[in-house]
Amino acid sequence: MDTEPPVSEIIQNKIVTEPEERMATEPNPSSLDLRSWNSMFDSLELSMFVRQVFSEFEFISFVDKTLVLKKSDDLINPTEGLKTEFIDSIGARLGYKISLAIESGDVIASPAVMQEQEAEEQLNQDKSSLLENPVLKDILDSFDGKIIDESINKVSS
Repeated sequence: MDTEPPVSEIIQNKIVTEPEERMATEPNPSSLDLRSWNSMFDSLELSMFVRQVFSEFEFISFVDKTLVLKKSDDLINPTEGLKTEFIDSIGARLGYKISLAIESGDVIASPAVMQEQEAEEQLNQDKSSLLENPVLKDILDSFDGKIIDESINKVSS
């Protein structure tokens, strides 16, 4: 009965338990994808304005220390000052300097869009939970009522 974990788990645990080692290594395109980018973006220390501007940009790729983002054609290009704060924050997080390239086109998966989709999913879950309550369902049925989305608020327990 061998109780030692497989080698891959040991390596995986080592990477997870040593964040300084992970920060020093450059993310490659296979490890920094759309979902991990959106998660990383949420954890960046940015001013409110810079966060708002760049939350509308979609991750395209990260290759050779160059982050490529896509902005909607409707948006103006960010100023050099905004870009500098954004790049510096990412560089501080990764542990090395990066460069930024911005393309234009249709944006379908920016951090802002993803956050909006998550909020919509949460609203739908909350609405479904309310409709499972037999008393509430009876009241709605009796008055031919419906739940107005804006009326749903989470109450902390």
